[in-house]
Amino acid sequence: MTKQKIGILTLCLILGVTTGCTSTGLSGTQKAFDQNARRIAECERKEFPTHRAKADCMNAADRALMPAVGSDADLLRYRMAKRTDVAQRIDSGKISVAKANSEILGVYAQVQSERNKRVAIRAQTAANIMQAQNQSNAMASMANSQARMANTLENAELRRSRINGQPDPFSWARTYSQQW
Repeated sequence: MTKQKIGILTLCLILGVTTGCTSTGLSGTQKAFDQNARRIAECERKEFPTHRAKADCMNAADRALMPAVGSDADLLRYRMAKRTDVAQRIDSGKISVAKANSEILGVYAQVQSERNKRVAIRAQTAANIMQAQNQSNAMASMANSQARMANTLENAELRRSRINGQPDPFSWARTYSQQW
C-alpha cells in the first residue's frame, strides 16, 4: 500500500470517528469538531520526517478538541497516547505501517464503542430521572386530588349536619362516629 493510500485511509477513519463524536448538535461543539477535522486533514497533507512527528501534529489537533468532548476527554487522551505509541514503534522498526494502521483502526473502534456505551448510559440515566420525576409529579397530583375530594366530602358533611342553619339533631351519630 502506498503512503498516499495509507494517508487517505487514515483521514477517512479520523473523519468518521470525529463525525461520530458530534452528536451533541451544539454550534460551539460542532465548530470545535470541524476545526479538529481541518487540522487533522492538514497533518495528513504534510510530509513529516518521522511517524512520531505526524502523530504529534495529530495529537495537537486533538488537544485543541479537549474542551469540546467534556467527560469523554479520557478517551481522547487514550487515543492520543496509542497514536504516539504506535508511531514510535513504526519509527523504531518494531512494526510495519500496515500493522500500525490495523492497531490504530482497533483503537479508534474501541474508543468509539466506549463512547457509544457512555452515551447510552447517559441517555438511560436521563430517562430514569425523567421517569422518577414523572412518578413524583403523579403522586403529588394524586395526593392533591385526594385532599380536594376529602375537603369536598367534609364540606358536604358539614352542610348536611345543619337544617335551616340549625344543628341537625340526628347528626350526632355521624359526628360521634368520625371521632373514633
